[in-house]
Amino acid sequence: MVILLLAGAWGWLGIRLLQQERALESQRIQERLDHATDLVAAALIQSLSKSEDRLGALLVLPNAQRTAAASGLAKELGEGTLIIGFDSRGVGASPADRLLYYPFVAEPKGPSDTVFAPGEAVEFETKDLPKAIEFYRKLADSEDAGTRAGALLRLARTLRKTRQLPAALATYDQLARMGSETVEGLPAELAARQGRCELLEELGQIAALQHQSRMLNADLHSGRWRLTRPVYLFYEEQTRRWLNADQDPHSYKDGAEQEALSLAAGVESLWEEWQRIRQGEGAPSGRRSVWLHDRPVLVVWRSTSKRLMGLVAGSYYVRQHPASAGATADRPRRRADRPDGRRRPLRFPLRFGGDITPSRADRLGHPPALDAACGKPRPGS
Repeated sequence: MVILLLAGAWGWLGIRLLQQERALESQRIQERLDHATDLVAAALIQSLSKSEDRLGALLVLPNAQRTAAASGLAKELGEGTLIIGFDSRGVGASPADRLLYYPFVAEPKGPSDTVFAPGEAVEFETKDLPKAIEFYRKLADSEDAGTRAGALLRLARTLRKTRQLPAALATYDQLARMGSETVEGLPAELAARQGRCELLEELGQIAALQHQSRMLNADLHSGRWRLTRPVYLFYEEQTRRWLNADQDPHSYKDGAEQEALSLAAGVESLWEEWQRIRQGEGAPSGRRSVWLHDRPVLVVWRSTSKRLMGLVAGSYYVRQHPASAGATADRPRRRADRPDGRRRPLRFPLRFGGDITPSRADRLGHPPALDAACGKPRPGS
């Protein structure tokens, strides 16, 4: 009995020592993680101060020099950043291919609706489609690019109605070659490629439809056209439907797409700030972190009464920052079981917060370095 009691006591003591050792190890890990986060926050603050000075310098440059300097700054800052400019001309972005959609797109003045009215009257009212086709063909030879684009779009539509499908496809190809020329408020190439996909869907040519849709989806994600958010989302949803995205397990929005969406939403946030500044209600300069598309976005701006220059940086920028990289390298590891029973290293992620509620900050359970970089106190400090 005494031996059993001693064995039990030693066993209990061993378990307690193991628990204390694990608790001490967790405490040391947390202390190292907090220290690494403080290093990142301090480095970000220094980097942001330099970026703010650079933005202020961009404000006073002539337009051509400003564009070149903004492009150089964006290249220097690297992936996950956008340099944004707002003025009377509209919205400028460097590099443009990182911005999926724009908070504002000025619609160029196109041909008057009266130009196409006779053709649409016979197309929709008298249903004389051959006569409408003849009318649109004549307009398609116009020297005015806007008139030519509008005529080609209507010609392709009418050819589809008369089941002249090869001719309709050829007309869409001709319209697509007009590139960024505006037709019905859209880039001609985008309108043509949408029409081509709709026609392929009508014909049941699924392989060709998915090939065209995949290319269109890739161009949407590369910022090929200056689109507003509703237009971008409409065409993105269309291409995903043609690609059977709901059924395809590999077609979900990946991290790169979510990052790009968060940057575009950050530009929208900056545009709203610019509207407040123009009304005399916003701060002419500042920085803040916001939580968009389930990830942090950092927004920094400088402005005058006529112009705003801003930096929008996503989580990729924070992770690739030299201090962040160093913190990741120094971060302790522990091991966790894989589902197959093997062992793997488990990294402790360094997360960053934004303009989020205290309850969400508590739920994230992290020291928010972005908030520190923006001059915000930590919860409970």
